[in-house]
Amino acid sequence: MLTSRLLEDSMVTLQRHGRLSTYAGSSGQEALYVAIGNTLLQDDIHIPYYRDQPCMLMRGYKPIDIIRYWSGSERGNAVPYGDLPFCVPIATQCLHAAGAAFALKFKQKRNVALVTLGDGATSKGDFYEALNFSSLNNLPIIFVINDNGWAISTPIEKQTKCIDLSKKATFADMASFSIDGTDLFTCIDTLKQARVLALDGKPVLLHAKTVRLCDHTTADDAKKYKASSILQSEKAHDPIKKIKAFITQELSWTEQQDKALVKTIQAEINHALALFNQDTIEHPATMFEHCYADMPEQLKRQKEEFLV
Repeated sequence: MLTSRLLEDSMVTLQRHGRLSTYAGSSGQEALYVAIGNTLLQDDIHIPYYRDQPCMLMRGYKPIDIIRYWSGSERGNAVPYGDLPFCVPIATQCLHAAGAAFALKFKQKRNVALVTLGDGATSKGDFYEALNFSSLNNLPIIFVINDNGWAISTPIEKQTKCIDLSKKATFADMASFSIDGTDLFTCIDTLKQARVLALDGKPVLLHAKTVRLCDHTTADDAKKYKASSILQSEKAHDPIKKIKAFITQELSWTEQQDKALVKTIQAEINHALALFNQDTIEHPATMFEHCYADMPEQLKRQKEEFLV
């Protein structure tokens, strides 16, 4: 959780200095994503959208990968295991996840597919189609809604009549849970329950209420549409402050230990930044390398023209 938060600070600084085009943070939502990383097994399939940084770090991504991705380099999509890469289009990853879960069932694998999405994505047709297909075919899949209350600047009450997003599972006759997504232990316990159900061919919709302590992306300014009172109330639910308070009380965690941990993590991030600064600029022709398993002849010729 802390690694993701500190990395996010560096990412925002890079973007402000023109080194990244944009960046979508996950401050306030780290507990949910760390719980996902804690629950999934190596051979499970994680299908992220664009806020899954904490979980992706747990699944094998390195800070340098995250930095490279948001700089526009496909070198950053070093997808570990059988996971899928970052997905920026809204809700399309839900259909990809349904396909992955179908493959797991077809191959008789004892694993699950887990897909994440924001509250805004639950208003898209892709989401409903994926739920319907998954339930109809009894797929081993978990849909996790990261409900931070905002689809960019649109509050949830203006994007859907169904504020309790767990109820959106009703039409598909799916199991669902609604939880506090800022509570790490609640998230872990519920995800473990969901995984058991999914393995039994019972798809699950998990609605996690979180807070967005960052702007939607670095292209946004939340202060223009969030009242200061809202911003302050959200800070009170910071999951990192919650877990720090818990380990301080229950495990006698000290400020000295905390500072040492921050120093260690920052050193790792600084190493990644140093590697990024040494990166060479990629040739435009590389844009074609990640689009096809076998590149069409026309694109091969275009690539050769680029390289001339």
